Amino acid sequence: MKNIRKLILTSSLLALQSFAQGIIEIGSPNDLWDLSSGTVITSHSGEAEPYHIENAFGGRLPTVFGAQLFDHIFTDGRPAGYVHFVEWKTPAPVILRSFNLYAQGDGADVDNGREFGTFKLFAKTAGTTAGFQLIYQFTPTHPYSFVNYAQRLVLSANVGPLLAQEFRAEFTDRANRFWSGPRIIELDGFSTIVAAEIRPAVELIWTVTPGLRYQIQVTDSLPSGVWTNFSDPFVASSGSYRHFDSTQPGGARFYRIKEVQ
Repeated sequence: MKNIRKLILTSSLLALQSFAQGIIEIGSPNDLWDLSSGTVITSHSGEAEPYHIENAFGGRLPTVFGAQLFDHIFTDGRPAGYVHFVEWKTPAPVILRSFNLYAQGDGADVDNGREFGTFKLFAKTAGTTAGFQLIYQFTPTHPYSFVNYAQRLVLSANVGPLLAQEFRAEFTDRANRFWSGPRIIELDGFSTIVAAEIRPAVELIWTVTPGLRYQIQVTDSLPSGVWTNFSDPFVASSGSYRHFDSTQPGGARFYRIKEVQ
């Protein structure tokens, strides 16, 4: 059984240089994708120095300032929409039913840098000749709305079940600053189902034109409220677009969608 890793996190990159706000337990002894279980990284898009992609899969390779901070940061200086990726293979096919994604930005004072735009998870179904198939897609808010803030758990979701041995994860770059390479703390896969959580939410549906680029915006008051971008721009692939947003914080919230270049 692997050890649960201790990760020191801070609210921003600058704060990380001088102090740690706390020690956070990350990881699971039941993780199908952990390096200690025989998982091998087969390909990735690159990493910022001195970070290591292995740290997103249970690695314990030290990164910055001599702290016990075992995370991964993808390459900086990439354009908006750039796809950072990692591919990995388990020693034998596994039955995947759920996964957890832990991540952390640099804080609102630097425009929530190092937060990814969109996350996609792919798998190659064992026993078939098909390539990677998309099994989950997620677009977070900025700053992240955590499932578990204490652990920086950004996403916990059920998938499948599916039998697979090869997997791929993609994280798009927001390019909101030079140091925008997404920071990924841990990506864990499980053979068990995540316990269901019921949260209030609203489903947004718009009529759009395929091939055009759109931006969703949000404000908390009308008509004098300030409109701010909600998530990243997207290119419509069909005649309608659906998006879910949590209403758990409460209060009024208004949305609009506009075509952008």
